[in-house]
Amino acid sequence: LYETQQVYMQLQQELSKRESDVTAEIFKKMGVILNTMGEQQGYTLIVEKSAVLYAKSALDLTNELIRRYNEAYGKKKGK
Repeated sequence: LYETQQVYMQLQQELSKRESDVTAEIFKKMGVILNTMGEQQGYTLIVEKSAVLYAKSALDLTNELIRRYNEAYGKKKGK
């Protein structure tokens, strides 16, 4: 039982590390897209939605960010 717990804990740590690495890569790519969007559209500031108490829905860039991310990094057609 102890060995099983040790293996479980090791696998959990590996999974957590991989998840962290993948998430960091996604945020890095999103940062590039956000910088491009900000420059192209003349934004002064772009903030994460969870940090905003209120904003008009027209100011939410989430769907556009996802669209651009998928366009740039999504699965390639025909694969």
